[in-house]
Amino acid sequence: MPTSVKVALTDSNWYHAMKVEFDALCSNHTWTLVNRPPGSHVIGCKWIFKNKYNKDGSRKWPIHQLDINNAFLHDHPDC
Repeated sequence: MPTSVKVALTDSNWYHAMKVEFDALCSNHTWTLVNRPPGSHVIGCKWIFKNKYNKDGSRKWPIHQLDINNAFLHDHPDC
């Protein structure tokens, strides 16, 4: 498990997964990169590489993997 984006980018599998995600964000026009207007606050984002555990640190449940690329919830006001 990588400990940072810098480490993840050195692994071809993680690099590919991150590129697919980034390319999907771009092709779906999820956001557009623009210059920050003066005085505005930036809302950040980050990649998180972490396993989830119980409060006591154990991992005693079956693990099932599900990979969903770019899932979005859309509001349909006419529904």
